[in-house]
Amino acid sequence: MAQHRRAPLAAHHSPRSLYRDDFVPASTGSRFREQLTAIGQRMQEAMPQPFFSVDAVLDSRSRQLGVYAGRIPEVEQASWPLATARTDLRVPGEPADVLVIGVPRNFHYGAGMGSNPILMMQAVGASVVRAKQALVEKPIVIAAAICDGWFNDDEFPPYRAAFERLQDCQHPADMRAHQEELATDPEWVYRYRHRFGYHPFHAFSMIYMGGIAREHSAAIYVAGARRPGLARAMGARTSATVEEALAEATAILGRTPRVLAVPRLSQPAFHLTSAGA
Repeated sequence: MAQHRRAPLAAHHSPRSLYRDDFVPASTGSRFREQLTAIGQRMQEAMPQPFFSVDAVLDSRSRQLGVYAGRIPEVEQASWPLATARTDLRVPGEPADVLVIGVPRNFHYGAGMGSNPILMMQAVGASVVRAKQALVEKPIVIAAAICDGWFNDDEFPPYRAAFERLQDCQHPADMRAHQEELATDPEWVYRYRHRFGYHPFHAFSMIYMGGIAREHSAAIYVAGARRPGLARAMGARTSATVEEALAEATAILGRTPRVLAVPRLSQPAFHLTSAGA
C-alpha cells in the first residue's frame, strides 16, 4: 500500500497572502479570504453533510441586527449587505496622517492582548487594515498599550517561544522558517488539545498580521508601555504618553498632523473611509 507523506506545514501556511496588495484595505475579495473559503470547502467535501451555518450581524454594542441560517454561501450573500451598512463608515475630512488607537489588555482573542507584545502588534496591523482608506499612504500609528510582558501562558502557550524566534528574524514573514518546529511541538499541541490553549500556529498568524503595520506605516509608536523594550522588539518606537508620540509625529511631518482616533478596539470594528479620499 502506498503511504501518504505529509508535507511540511511551511508548504501549506504562508504569510504571502497577507502581504499581497489585495489584503489591505479590508475586503471580501482578497486572496486570503479565498484561501479560507477553499479550506472550508475541502472540509465539507469530507463530511457526510454540508455545514449548517447560523450567523448574526451585530451592532457596535454587540446587539443582533440580523440572524441568518443555512449553507455558508447563502448566509454570506444574505448577511453581507447588512454587515456592510453596519461596518463601513465614512469619516469627515481628508485622509489622516496619524492613527491613534487604544489597545485594551483584554479583547478579541482573550486576556492579555494589550500586554502580550505579539498580540499587541497584531491589533495595530488589524487596525491599519480596517482604517486604511481613511489614512494617507504611509501613516504614523500611535498605540496606547500597557505592554507589560504578560503573555498569558495558559491560553497562549507557544507565544514566548515564538517571540524569541522572532528576535532572530529580519522581517515577520521570516517566521515561516520556524512553523514546522513550533506548530508540531508535542507540548504545544497537547495544550491545545487538552488544556484549552490556542493552537501553536496561532502565534504565527498573529505575527504575520502584525507585520502589516510595518508594511503600511511610516512609524509605529507604543505609548505607555511598562516594558518598552518588548514594544521595540516588535519594531515599534516608544514614548511615555500619547502626547509625546504626537509631538514626535508633528516633528516628523513638519506640521500639525490630521489625526484619526479609534479609542476602543474592544468593540466590534468599523471599516473606515475618508470622505475626502
